[in-house]
This record gives sequence, C-alpha cells and structure tokens, in this order.
Amino acid sequence: MSDLTTENLLVDGHRIAHGRHGQGEPIVLIHGTPSSSHIWRNMVPKLVAAQYRVHLFDLLGFGASERPHDQAVDTSVSAQVAILEAMLSHWGVLKISGRLSIGRTSCTQAYRDRICIFCQSADISPWRTGPKKWQG
Repeated sequence: MSDLTTENLLVDGHRIAHGRHGQGEPIVLIHGTPSSSHIWRNMVPKLVAAQYRVHLFDLLGFGASERPHDQAVDTSVSAQVAILEAMLSHWGVLKISGRLSIGRTSCTQAYRDRICIFCQSADISPWRTGPKKWQG
C-alpha cells in the first residue's frame, strides 16, 4: 500500500492529508513526531485484511499535510488535538476506546460516545520505540 493519504481536508484553513482504508470497525492511527502516516505502511494492509476500517492522517506540518509558512502557527502535539477532533467528525468515527496520549482528556470528553481505537508511536530518542512486528 503505497499511498496511504489519498484525500485532503481543510481544517482551520490548513490542508490536512488523510486516508481511509477498508471496511469494518474503525481504527485511527496517529503517527509520532517527526514522522508521517507512512510509518503505518506495513500495518494498514494487515488491518484492512482483518476487516478493520483504518483512518489515518498526517499531523499539521508533517508528511503530506501543509507546512504553514507562518511561524506563529502552532504545530505542537497539543495543538494537533483540534485537528484530530475535526478528522473524527469528518470520518464519522463514533466512540473512543483505548488510550490516547495526544490531548487525551479533551478528546475523550468531546468524543466519549464514538467508536475508535488509537495508536501512537514515538520516533525520537529517548522515547524511540523502534519497529515492532504487528501480530495479526
């Protein structure tokens, strides 16, 4: 699966690259920094084959999403929460389950009646998790 981000959505005037793949229960995959959704390239086909609907997006300033020219635009992890909320709304994802370390409290409060499993990876030391083989 070479092109994971096949669509774009304007969120607060910024273009966010995202993709939806497969059918079934939704899973949202969120990459860490400084990375992109490309990190999930080997996992997405396996999740789709296991009958999941996979949603992913590139964080603002990363991957195929817009890199704002205005340095005043906040692209920190905590600033991505509003983008995540917009993406969940756009996708119609209906409930959160699992853990989310990117603004967990505000996302859980806003979307506690939706269905979603979140995954996140850290890509830089000292938090680097390294590649892990998905057991499906």
